[in-house]
Amino acid sequence: MKETSNVLVINCGSSSLKFAVIHSASGQRLMTGLAERLGDPEAVLHWQSPTHGRGTHPIPHGDHQTAMQTLSDILRTQDLLATIQAVGHRVVHGGEQFTHSTRITDEVLAVIRACVPLAPLHNPANIIGIETAQAL
Repeated sequence: MKETSNVLVINCGSSSLKFAVIHSASGQRLMTGLAERLGDPEAVLHWQSPTHGRGTHPIPHGDHQTAMQTLSDILRTQDLLATIQAVGHRVVHGGEQFTHSTRITDEVLAVIRACVPLAPLHNPANIIGIETAQAL
């Protein structure tokens, strides 16, 4: 990973999405934010940055996928998207197989899908976050 690269950390909850862009070398938070009320027409994404200020954006469809797309648009506008070299996800339940940090592969994603019955409110949102981030 380049010294100037950044990491996007995502936590998709049942009705929210929390995120941070972290400089990989210094650990400085370049941007943090929260998409809240997902699943509701009043869904909104709030973000703040020490160098870019702060903003609030409506999330038109009020779902996780649209929240991720809105986040992507904000990161692009703030010239941060191209600096993202890795994405970290907090996944609620990976069963007994994943108890530590794990690189997400197709096989890992299949196990997370199989664990949806163990975390039915969170794992589907986690999967959307993973799949949307993979497309960035």
